[in-house]
Amino acid sequence: MKRSGIKFSIMMIVTAVLLGCGGGSASEDPEARLNELVQQRDEINRQITELRKQLHRDQGNSGEPDRALLVLTRPVHVSRFDHFLEVQGNVESDTNIQVPYRTSGIIEQVLVEEGDKVKKGDLLVRLDSAVLERGLEELESALSLSTTVFERTKRLWDRNIGSEIDYLTAKNEKERLEKQIETQKEQIRLTRIFSPIDGTVDDVISRVGEAAVMGQGAVRIVKLSELTIRAALSETFVGAVKVGDPVSVSFPSLGRKLDLSISAVGRVVDKDNRTFNIEINVPDTETHILPNLTAVLTVNDYSVEQAIVIPTKTLQKTEGQSFVFLAVRDGSAWRAERRFVDKGLYFKNMTEIRRGLEPGEHLVTAGFQNLADGQLLQVRTEDGE
Repeated sequence: MKRSGIKFSIMMIVTAVLLGCGGGSASEDPEARLNELVQQRDEINRQITELRKQLHRDQGNSGEPDRALLVLTRPVHVSRFDHFLEVQGNVESDTNIQVPYRTSGIIEQVLVEEGDKVKKGDLLVRLDSAVLERGLEELESALSLSTTVFERTKRLWDRNIGSEIDYLTAKNEKERLEKQIETQKEQIRLTRIFSPIDGTVDDVISRVGEAAVMGQGAVRIVKLSELTIRAALSETFVGAVKVGDPVSVSFPSLGRKLDLSISAVGRVVDKDNRTFNIEINVPDTETHILPNLTAVLTVNDYSVEQAIVIPTKTLQKTEGQSFVFLAVRDGSAWRAERRFVDKGLYFKNMTEIRRGLEPGEHLVTAGFQNLADGQLLQVRTEDGE
């Protein structure tokens, strides 16, 4: 009769909870209502635990053995909790230039190789300009004759000898040839491809003997002193990261890790993939880092100075609720107590607990899989005591 009475008490408690959940005004503050329900839940769980302990004791008094299970425990304590977001990024260069051909022709000479350091104005590629140079020589010879004719005509014209038309014709011919020579020289300059910046040759597209087409890329040059790591974060992290936040950046192909900081946070969310960009500047001293390298970013997006943090493995679920087992004193014995908790974020096998645990309580960390609420325990701490 006593055992059935305890079970009836548990049923009455659950019924009271169900009836209580139906109350509350529609206009009541949802957060206040949630806090009230959580408090009710914790009190009901405490009462259920006490009744189950009593049931276990009664079972023991009736001759049914209560076997103690060996478990490991650790004290619940407060510590700092940091959550990190891991995302893949890519090394990019804001100064990444594909120098194009400015005229068509046959490639005569390639003066650089991949990896070469170049200065602004250095000659990179030369096209065949023999025909243009011969044309320049002919124009310069014609200009020499035209200049002589013009100077003689001018001297006569200055003494009022000869006609004005002869003077103007000689002058016009000389000026025409001078302009043609300038045009011819510019055509020859277009056959020379020069570096527009200081940098490193990343790719040589040109091959001697091939036909170059105006507008086609000849050489790619990057400025390794202006490298940036870019990564896309989900819009759910808008406001969670900001300029100056520390970032751990690893380069899997190099086996190298750097501690850097966010230099820019995007102001626009991409409407297609719902992400925004962050940027991290690469120090000039990291000369071994090249454009298009894959980088893995570990970004600190959430921190709490005083938090209760437990091993994620100790959390269990029932009907959508998370719970853990604690070892609690029952006189001179230890018994298991199932405790429902509200969990926060988790990182590297550790989970933040926002409600349900208090510092100093004894969390069961091993042997909890087959426990029942009120189960008699044989307790060992993780440090062996």
